[in-house]
Amino acid sequence: MKFVAILSLVVCLLGTSTPAWAAGKVSKDVRDDAEYMMRKVVEDIHNYNVRTTVTDITRDKSIEVVAFAIKFIPERIDKKLGEVFSCALVSLKTKMKSGKSAKAQIKRKDEICKGKITGRVKYVANIR
Repeated sequence: MKFVAILSLVVCLLGTSTPAWAAGKVSKDVRDDAEYMMRKVVEDIHNYNVRTTVTDITRDKSIEVVAFAIKFIPERIDKKLGEVFSCALVSLKTKMKSGKSAKAQIKRKDEICKGKITGRVKYVANIR
């Protein structure tokens, strides 16, 4: 009898605490949208050679991406492919929120390179 009472108490506690624990996390959809926004911001900075800070915010203000170019590399030769790439190293800071209490933040550096002849794009995320 004591075992059943303890087991039911544990199940009850887990049932009430799990939704509250899960509510404190940002959903996967919001994270995927933030990843997409970060990639698009990096591509725009590279394509237009933007040297100022770029901020992109969703309409509902759940995602905010702030980015700036650290360095532009006009020519880099890839040893494997033998192609000349132009590259940009970009610093990103993203704030995400879902609901009232769930918040997350991503800080990282991304590099994007585009081939001058073929137009091939190499994208490397989270460079340390």
